[in-house]
Amino acid sequence: MAIRELEKPRAQMCGHFANGCSIYQDRPASCRGFRCAWLINPGLDETWRPDCAGFFIWFDHPTRRMIVETDPDDPDAWKRDPFYARFKAWSDPRNYPAGMEPWGVVVRRVTDLTVVFPETEIELGPERGAGILSGYELKGGRPTPFARYVDEV
Repeated sequence: MAIRELEKPRAQMCGHFANGCSIYQDRPASCRGFRCAWLINPGLDETWRPDCAGFFIWFDHPTRRMIVETDPDDPDAWKRDPFYARFKAWSDPRNYPAGMEPWGVVVRRVTDLTVVFPETEIELGPERGAGILSGYELKGGRPTPFARYVDEV
């Protein structure tokens, strides 16, 4: 997410994020208006609070992706319990009611992106600014996860 007031470009970790927001009391208006998943989902307990978890989650509604932004000092925090199992469950289309389009789960470790599936993760490498195409395709008669940048199609 870009933050105009801080001159923070999209796809770059905020320089004020390290074990939580270091300018929380004086954060700019766009940050004050932002609501991470922990703030809006009462089902996420204190374990999921960004400064405790080592990441924060936000929703990119146009792409129906849940973005997990990791702390650069702890880029694999999302793989610890209880987080990893929950991300896997959220990525599983079988866990959504019939007719409801599932949310994709994308982890951003500084600038590298990983798409999470119930059975695997696919590393996309550095973000390119291109969209992501992901889902399942038939290989050998079996649905197999795929993820790639749109410019690779």
